[in-house]
Amino acid sequence: MRWSALAWKNLSGGWRRALSVGSFTFLAGFFMVCFICFIDSVKTNMETAVINALSGEIRLAPMGAEEEDIFSLSGSWEDTKYLTKEQINSAERILKEKINSVETVKRVRHNVLLISDTSETGGMILGIEPHATAYRKVLSLSAGRYIENDYEVILTETQAEALEVGVGDVLGVLAQTKAGYNVDNALTVVGIGSVDLLNLFGYNVAYTDLRSAGELMGLAEGEATDVILYTGDPQQITEVKTLLATALTGQQVAVTTWRQTGGFIMGGLHFLSILYYSFTVILLFIIGVLLINIISMILLERREEIGTLRAIGFGRWRIAWLFLLEIALLTAFFCLLGVGAGSGLVLFLGRKTLEVPPPINYLTGKSFRLIYNPVRVLPVIGIICGVTLAVAFFPVCRAAKVKPVELLQEKN
Repeated sequence: MRWSALAWKNLSGGWRRALSVGSFTFLAGFFMVCFICFIDSVKTNMETAVINALSGEIRLAPMGAEEEDIFSLSGSWEDTKYLTKEQINSAERILKEKINSVETVKRVRHNVLLISDTSETGGMILGIEPHATAYRKVLSLSAGRYIENDYEVILTETQAEALEVGVGDVLGVLAQTKAGYNVDNALTVVGIGSVDLLNLFGYNVAYTDLRSAGELMGLAEGEATDVILYTGDPQQITEVKTLLATALTGQQVAVTTWRQTGGFIMGGLHFLSILYYSFTVILLFIIGVLLINIISMILLERREEIGTLRAIGFGRWRIAWLFLLEIALLTAFFCLLGVGAGSGLVLFLGRKTLEVPPPINYLTGKSFRLIYNPVRVLPVIGIICGVTLAVAFFPVCRAAKVKPVELLQEKN
């Protein structure tokens, strides 16, 4: 307690010096909190978009398709695996017995050629049941409506532009069935939209009804390529997956989570994590270099004070401890201010949805809301304080070695 009081007294006596050090820790805490919350928000929103747009939280798929990239359009059409009606019925019985899912949806994914009067383009179609609602949370329509009936399709804005079609136009669709036969169909465009957060990854999936997609793939009624589950609680995904995998043993049905089948988009999410850690390291390095210089200059100004303390009996390590305590108190105070200011700004901005202009909206989406996560924010205080004390240790210990006789010689 006595040491702390002495440290505060020294700080209050040289508040200008204290402010020069404290300002850096304040800015470091402020910017780190803002950046962490921004990256966390972008990553969380992208994960939600991946789950709702295509992958689901948990996916039941044919055995052998566990690690399949569901965003990939590579491979032959007839190579696509599917679940039989018996497998799906058995899985649905187990689902009703074991878990209470928020939404369970059969889906058919297939590669097709979309043909208009003026152009054609290849892409993936995703057949969904009419009662499916998850995809509507992330698919923003610029025109039209969502799927309600058979033989309807929702195109992405990129596809509609390439095909030069609008709502109400009829498209020809050419595909190859699982048996290798060519088949065509006609679908009416009922909507045009995009999944904003996945535009950065070239997400170009057309949504259609389950019956149309099944016919294009040559599936019988009741068959599908996937059964998608939404548990309503992301924290239980791993637990539910293990439970279902055990219950479905012997059914030739693979159980995977969205992290296993997210494909190349998962690489984009990992990149955001790398970006965060890189920013943190660079920021801390810059702060560390600047603090070493500032602390060294302050200690140089206080050489006479250090010599006086040595003359009245203070040892080298007691002086070093006193100065490190000053720096720790100063850093903690200003870091808390910076983290508090950054948290306040994030919480204030997070109260409303922000409209983001291009090109930033490729990363955030057209509508963006900041998410505050205290679990990620609180460690910032420890990191900044630890780095500051680490970079201050060497110059403090070096300055504490000064002897009174050396100061007398310098004055003479």
